[in-house]
Amino acid sequence: MIKKGLLALSLAASMAVSTLAMADAPKAMFIQNDTNSMGTAEILGYQSPIIIRAHGQTVLPWSAVALMCSFSGPSCVIDVISHAEAKRPVKSAQITLDVETGNVTVNYQHPGYTVEVNGPGNVTLHGGMFS
Repeated sequence: MIKKGLLALSLAASMAVSTLAMADAPKAMFIQNDTNSMGTAEILGYQSPIIIRAHGQTVLPWSAVALMCSFSGPSCVIDVISHAEAKRPVKSAQITLDVETGNVTVNYQHPGYTVEVNGPGNVTLHGGMFS
């Protein structure tokens, strides 16, 4: 019984520390897509359920972002993949997202694409070969 109580207390303490560490994080992640192509995101090399509509905005609750990135530590590498009809998918950009602060670093931009960092957890994808 004592072991279960200590486990529960340890888990509660861990969750409290995680919550405090993310206190400065944004409430949501905003991804604007100013291209003519729908996009998706790969997180840590795995296809995610994130759909980024052409000329649209995707809003993700920060808790979902943190969960998807939870296996990578405080930062998470995200590949943005653009899909044009009848064309091969193109890795249009790669960003690193700091889950605790929302800071975004652009690692890669495919020629013809640009990623604009609008603030913590907020990016816009511009351009594209098919725009």
